[in-house]
Amino acid sequence: MQFLPAVYLVVEVIAFILLGQWIGWLWALLLLLGLFVLGIAVATWQMRELTVRALQHNDQPGKLSADMALSMVGALGVAVPGIVSSFLGLLFLIPPTRTVIRKMLGQAARRSLESFGVTTYSRVNRIQDSNGWGDVIDHRAGENE
Repeated sequence: MQFLPAVYLVVEVIAFILLGQWIGWLWALLLLLGLFVLGIAVATWQMRELTVRALQHNDQPGKLSADMALSMVGALGVAVPGIVSSFLGLLFLIPPTRTVIRKMLGQAARRSLESFGVTTYSRVNRIQDSNGWGDVIDHRAGENE
């Protein structure tokens, strides 16, 4: 986590330099400013829409909470200067892409929680699963003697 700001800075600088060489420095600067303004406008619109949805109580609470959280992440991404962060922030703010992101994150969280549950159960019950079936106990071991 210590290197996250440095990675962010390097990625944004490289993206701006490449974009500036490709379309020109003035256009790259105007695009950066335009993404910021567009992002703030979309964030404002989405926050109002989500507030209306919350007040009408016609949505599932989990879906609404996830949309709110992803919209906040998107608004933060747009507010932080940079081409890449603004573009990613817009993806988090636009409803169709936010729905896809929410579903992907939900599936990943479900898989992680299931894995955590299986691991916890195995460790608590001291199950050593080497081949997927555990230890085999033959109850007929002493019958033929």
